[in-house]
Amino acid sequence: MPIIDCISVYFIHFLKNKFNYIFFLSFFIFKLGASQDYAYKNYTTKDGLAGNHVYHSVQDKEGYLWFATETGVSRFDGKNFVNFTVEQGLPSNEILKMFVDSKGRVWMMPFANQICYYYNGKIYNSKNDSTLKRIHIKDYICNMVEDFSGNLFFLEPKENLLVISKANKIYNYLDKNLVFYNLGLGQHLSPQVFISNNLVKKENKTELFDISFKNNNVILSKVKNQFSFWGDKISEIFIGPNIIVTPNRKSLSQSAIKLEFYIKNIGQRSLPRKKDFNNFVLINDSICYVNSKSGSISHNIYSSKRLKTYLINEDVSFCIKDIENNLWFTTINHGIFKLCYNDIINLYSKNNSKKNLGISSVAGVGNCVFAGNSQGDFFKINRREDSWFLKKVISINNVKGGKQKFRKKQDDLIFHDQLEFGTFNQNENYKIKSPNYPFLSLKDFDIDKYGNLFIAYHSGACKAKILKTKNKYQISEYVTFFNDRTTSIAVGDSINFLGTITGIKCFNPYGTFLKTPIALSNLKYSISCLNYHDGLLWIGTSQNGLICFDGKGIVKNITVKDGLPENSIRCLYLDNKKLWVGTNKGITEIAFEKLNNIRVARNFNNDEGLISNVVNDIYTANDSIYVATEEGLSIITDLQPKQTGVCILNTPIVRVASKIVSAQNVSLNPSDDIQFEYTGISFRSEGDISYKYRLLGIDSLWKITNQRFIYYSFLPNGNYNLQLLAVNKFGIKSKLINVPFRVNKRLYEENYFRIIICLIIISLISLLFKKRNQVNQKKYLQKLQNAQKIMSLEQEALKAQMNPHFIFNCLNAIQYFIIEKDVISANKFISSFAGLIRQALDNSGRKSISIEEEITFLKSFIEIEQNRFEDRFLYQINVSDDIETDLLQIPPMLVQPFVENAINHGLLHKKNGIGKLEIYFSLSEEMLKIIISDNGIGRTASRSLSNHVELLHVSKGIALTEMRISRLNFSETNKIKLAIEDQYDNNGNPIGTKVEILIPLIFDN
Repeated sequence: MPIIDCISVYFIHFLKNKFNYIFFLSFFIFKLGASQDYAYKNYTTKDGLAGNHVYHSVQDKEGYLWFATETGVSRFDGKNFVNFTVEQGLPSNEILKMFVDSKGRVWMMPFANQICYYYNGKIYNSKNDSTLKRIHIKDYICNMVEDFSGNLFFLEPKENLLVISKANKIYNYLDKNLVFYNLGLGQHLSPQVFISNNLVKKENKTELFDISFKNNNVILSKVKNQFSFWGDKISEIFIGPNIIVTPNRKSLSQSAIKLEFYIKNIGQRSLPRKKDFNNFVLINDSICYVNSKSGSISHNIYSSKRLKTYLINEDVSFCIKDIENNLWFTTINHGIFKLCYNDIINLYSKNNSKKNLGISSVAGVGNCVFAGNSQGDFFKINRREDSWFLKKVISINNVKGGKQKFRKKQDDLIFHDQLEFGTFNQNENYKIKSPNYPFLSLKDFDIDKYGNLFIAYHSGACKAKILKTKNKYQISEYVTFFNDRTTSIAVGDSINFLGTITGIKCFNPYGTFLKTPIALSNLKYSISCLNYHDGLLWIGTSQNGLICFDGKGIVKNITVKDGLPENSIRCLYLDNKKLWVGTNKGITEIAFEKLNNIRVARNFNNDEGLISNVVNDIYTANDSIYVATEEGLSIITDLQPKQTGVCILNTPIVRVASKIVSAQNVSLNPSDDIQFEYTGISFRSEGDISYKYRLLGIDSLWKITNQRFIYYSFLPNGNYNLQLLAVNKFGIKSKLINVPFRVNKRLYEENYFRIIICLIIISLISLLFKKRNQVNQKKYLQKLQNAQKIMSLEQEALKAQMNPHFIFNCLNAIQYFIIEKDVISANKFISSFAGLIRQALDNSGRKSISIEEEITFLKSFIEIEQNRFEDRFLYQINVSDDIETDLLQIPPMLVQPFVENAINHGLLHKKNGIGKLEIYFSLSEEMLKIIISDNGIGRTASRSLSNHVELLHVSKGIALTEMRISRLNFSETNKIKLAIEDQYDNNGNPIGTKVEILIPLIFDN
């Protein structure tokens, strides 16, 4: 064992054997004191405040708190500070006072010959505001008010009274002989000012004036009430609609010891004035605060009764009550303090160096509550009216630090402090005699109904008997039954539980270990504390939260996910159907009316007023909860849930493509993103605010976030509405904020763009089709031209075939005349034939000939045929009167084959009568109609004679003509139509043939 440890153990045994520890050690301990104060939340530069030297505070129309410091201005939303300095536009960093006007502007009065104000995210000064640029201040502005018309009045001490009218006109009242004291709104909410005359030497007669302005002049009108006083500070004088406060000092040599009140309809009252007086603040019609360098005292101005004292020994410069009725104090050098709740009392235990000593344990018996601190002192907690204080009972030396534990035994409170056991009751306290025991660091102890004392210490566990005889307790010899590190111990109904760093072990009243239930054997982590009551074992762990075991299994494991502030449990206290859990982040109330509904009811931490978040022990009595912390003792005198306060949510700041835009008529381009920045304000929630939102147009479901911004990008086009509300920690909701906005259509989503694209596509398709058609048409025309050339060649070939055919027939006729030795007729025929051949050759080289030429050719051909057949038939060619034979054209050699066929096949073989051939030209529906009729034997009889060679030759001409018509129709829209009809008499006998040809009209160009 090290030498130091040996000396320590020897010293401990020496003390225990030689002296009564209670009285001996009282000579060697530090002189300790205990003080009471309310629960505050302190904000300094460490929390983001601009400076710890704070002069003034206001709350603006949006709910923000503003603090004027010597190093800038801070705006506070309950969680974060936003600071403004000369870099943001302040004329000077030292701001003495502020004022909020009816427009929501926050005016700032710096210690400089300028003034400025904040509005809509920007500070306006003489450089960027035309009205302020026209103001000339010689010294500085110390106060300002606004009348019911919106005119602003500024007081420059001992120099000037300045007015900015509602129309932004500037008025001044300058008089070097006058001293201007404080400015305020008097009766009828009209501005008033106290003025004294420097020319009066013997007495300082102070008078009250109403302020108005007319014709560019400030007018002062004396009020009937007269006041005579000397004042050192402008803040000593207060002017309100129903009250006027002045110092009572009548001469310069007199000390001001009172503040005089002149209250409307009541009369004169007074309050004591400290020498270190700073200012007077009226919170409402009846309550005022007198702030000084040694704290702040509240009074009832009607009864002049002193109410409460706040922040003793703090230099309080100002106080303000916000819209949630939280009281804020600004101080010199220590920032700002928020009074959390008047029903949370903090008691401090300090040593001679005024350092706070932690409270290690707290417990009670009867109507008495006791607490022990980390230095071995035990206190009784006393209360006198609204005052609480710690009264020291005994002091016990501790070598290794205070780790006291309390357990209740009948009407006594058994405690242990490292080395010794002792007891408290309502009347006395004393040491419990016990034999020496082999441990120095006690962790926990418990007592069963049989008087068995079970102790868990740093290296094991032991048991002994604790008996009470003659009102004195005595402990028997200790018996060790476990040799390993322990953390906690709890006595059950029939099974006892021992907590270790590796789980839980079970043992009986005799110290014999039992089989651990399966559910508990699975807990392989460190156990920090145990509490058994009414069949339930509550297990606090070092890293896995709170566990409830009902003897059969784990009923509930509560962790951070269920609302615990953290998973490391420091202590447990059971009060009826409420379990209080102490952690490093405050205390938690666990409700368990039913085992299937074990839940976190609420949390307390230093935001609610606990002196510290690190909790060592908890005790409840008389509707109050006592919380032992590392900084002192907090007493919550009212456990009723406080569902109070308000929650404010202002219109969010809207950023479109990173630029701030007005929240009205927000419009986005398709590629723009949009961000909403917002802040919920609830000072009682200490920034613990959640936000519910939904974006109508995309989703109708509410979402919850703790973030202070919402970001959207790539939204489809359309109309949207962001709905947003804030919810504070008490469940109180703000008003619903609606921010409508529109995302414009992308270019390709616009109707006109789609129409243009469709037109372009249609045009391209049309162009492609047109191009394709042109190509196809060109190809078609090329093919047509080729086909026409082919047709032309074929027609030429057919005509070439018809010419020999025609000539062949004519030569046959000549041959006939020669055979018959009719030389004269042959010569005559040859002469006519020569002319006919010339016409045929001329016509065959042309595409079309006139009807007149066609008729001439036909007459020549028919006359030759008449001469050949010895006038065995007659012919007649008729032309309709509406036909201009010299203009209308027909293809050559088209009619002649049918005329020839009629003569050779019909008329030549006619036995009875004279043959007749008729040719008729007429117009029919824009077509040239040619009818060729004969009264010959008909086609049926003609086919019976087909064995004749000459007839075969003749019939070939018709076939060639039909082929010509087919070729001519190939490239034409209007076709040549051909119809051959046999003629019959009433008895069905053939009487000839009729050929009808319809030819599209062709005009000579």
